[in-house]
Amino acid sequence: MEADLQIRSPTVEGTLTRAIDRYSKFIKLFKFYPGTMINARTDPAWTSVWIRFAQDYQVCNCWDCEAVLSVVTASLGSDTPIDTIQMAHSIQEEVAYYRAVEIARRKNRSRLPVRVEVA
Repeated sequence: MEADLQIRSPTVEGTLTRAIDRYSKFIKLFKFYPGTMINARTDPAWTSVWIRFAQDYQVCNCWDCEAVLSVVTASLGSDTPIDTIQMAHSIQEEVAYYRAVEIARRKNRSRLPVRVEVA
């Protein structure tokens, strides 16, 4: 997660919530399989997470994928269908802005990009 700069991502709250959930399930594996050596880098661990929780342990953590997951997760339980074209456009704009800010930070620019809201 550190390499992906998740702490600066546009969806850091959702990313951390999902990471905590995955990690909690991983820790529960120790309870389900006592005496077994399990670590996040072994295929049996991922297989166990998949079998036990119907969820893959290793997921893409790029800003784009995390933004999509956050929007979809937030819309779960809503009766309003997702406008996927609008969702994709909004996510693209949001992530592009955050990337521009990160690029400016890395170049030590004193002025960071400013988001302009269009009415």
